Amino acid sequence: MEKNIDSRIPRVGVLFVDSFYGVGVSNASKNLVRSLSLIKGVEFVLISGLGARPDFAEDSLKLPIRFIENNRIGSALRGLYLKGLMPIWIWRRISRYVHNLPKALHEAKCDFWLMTSYDFGIDETMGLRYLFHVHDLMHRYEPHFPEVSDHGEFEKRETIYQGIARISDGIICDSELGCKHFHESYNYPENQLFPLPYVVEKIEVPPLAEEIVSQLPEKYFFYPAQFWHHKNHSQILKAVKNLKDQGIEVSCVFVGRAREAYEGVLEEIEALGISDQIKILGFVPYEMIPALYKKARALVMPTFFGPTNLPPLEAQIYGCPVAVSRIYAMPGILADSAIYFDPKSSEELSAVMKSLWLDDDLCAELSLKGFKRAENNHLQSYADQLSKILLSTYTHIQKLIMIIIQAFIVYEYKLHP
Repeated sequence: MEKNIDSRIPRVGVLFVDSFYGVGVSNASKNLVRSLSLIKGVEFVLISGLGARPDFAEDSLKLPIRFIENNRIGSALRGLYLKGLMPIWIWRRISRYVHNLPKALHEAKCDFWLMTSYDFGIDETMGLRYLFHVHDLMHRYEPHFPEVSDHGEFEKRETIYQGIARISDGIICDSELGCKHFHESYNYPENQLFPLPYVVEKIEVPPLAEEIVSQLPEKYFFYPAQFWHHKNHSQILKAVKNLKDQGIEVSCVFVGRAREAYEGVLEEIEALGISDQIKILGFVPYEMIPALYKKARALVMPTFFGPTNLPPLEAQIYGCPVAVSRIYAMPGILADSAIYFDPKSSEELSAVMKSLWLDDDLCAELSLKGFKRAENNHLQSYADQLSKILLSTYTHIQKLIMIIIQAFIVYEYKLHP
């Protein structure tokens, strides 16, 4: 029996329950899914549910997606569960019979599900096995930021990750440090933690992007980030003012959705008297971003969150020099292909921005080093690593099944010798 189990091609489900639109986590998940078509020896089942319609073309995946529509009765009953009006043990037992999505997951008969998001509750189904992609635990390591702590956000994240640790057969993290964080936080088995560094692929830049870029300053620092407090736009503004006081006027371009820190950023720009040096474009579609990298003097990213971040990887494949916070796993990922600074120090950031603004040779050197680092950061190598993780998880699950079967046989033998 064991031979038959081990020789069977693994059947892995992948569930979409959000649109993967416009944020770092979504772009990381998008690249993970795109890599699936490069993996051999695994059968994939892609399901999109809860009304999600992935915002990338199905033909770019080279794999079919089954779209599961919400049904009225199932959605109503799920609503009762989410509001706390139905005990979880009842919902677990009836969900696969009354809701289209749990029903589809069970009918797919996959060995396990690769989860790229947590919108569909992990406690909502019974009898399924999971491999989760966890991006960070910054609510634990940077809890003083309101976006990960206020209004019950910390408790919400803890509930999710504790549940993941309890039921998952494996965890994919962005780095060795990410794996360490998950082990430290939830005492999760280290042999079931898998580092999988982010990958970025070049995309075709539409003509409209060039038109947008032509309206920007001839020379500028670039920062693509939603306006959360942890993104630390304020430190860039202070550095710009420091340089202005030294007689060096630099320009910056920010893109990203307005979030909790947005109004504060606008007020600080006005208070520092640097309105003519800062241009905020708001939300810009992802396909437009490469054109902004290509023209930028450098990416400047003073974030407080990690362990790793996508923008430095994106910048480097388009030849944009990188300056990023000296935190978590970023120095280990980028090595000498970037400049680092303390995100708490506007003086240190000012010095870095001054060097990048005035030193053409430094920018050329960083651009070249970034290109060379990015050469090994391609989708096929990423797919090869992911393939090993999937097969390792499959083997782990099959061993657990064999242990259960053997225990049952022993039990039966003792009852009926």
